[in-house]
Amino acid sequence: MGAMFSKPKMPDTSKQEAVMAKQEERLQQQETEKTQQLMARRRAVGRGGMASLLSPDRPNAEQGLQSTLGTGM
Repeated sequence: MGAMFSKPKMPDTSKQEAVMAKQEERLQQQETEKTQQLMARRRAVGRGGMASLLSPDRPNAEQGLQSTLGTGM
């Protein structure tokens, strides 16, 4: 009967808090990784295109390889 009048004990939440902190950290890392992948993909698309296909070694790079292909006849 003494249990009826005793003060209820609070459950120990320190372990739960540690697990939640780890989960939040893992979620933050995943978000950061996704953001970095998206930025890398955008950078790759932004740097692509015709400019990346042109050779800086040739003065007439815009002509392409058409003048050098074939038998030359």
